[in-house]
Amino acid sequence: MKLITVAAALLSFAVMVAAANKKYIVTFPNNTSSQVVDDALAELVAGGAKLLHRYSLIQGFAIESPEETMETYRVKAQSLSENKPSIEEDQVVTIQS
Repeated sequence: MKLITVAAALLSFAVMVAAANKKYIVTFPNNTSSQVVDDALAELVAGGAKLLHRYSLIQGFAIESPEETMETYRVKAQSLSENKPSIEEDQVVTIQS
């Protein structure tokens, strides 16, 4: 009986953790150095984010991150005077004809 209780608790914790993560797209102005993008990514990964894709045609990346980590980074990013990133929650886009 205890094993079932422990398993149920672990499963609910895993569901809560997964639900707290969202997918985001972070992009930077074209003239931003790769080092600035690398530093931003490293900061987010240190906060629990997971890299999903690094873009090659634009300066940016897609990540899955805890909301708290993104909110902290968003506040910091808004105080930057240059190379300010655009941060958007990833979503499905459709075209209606």
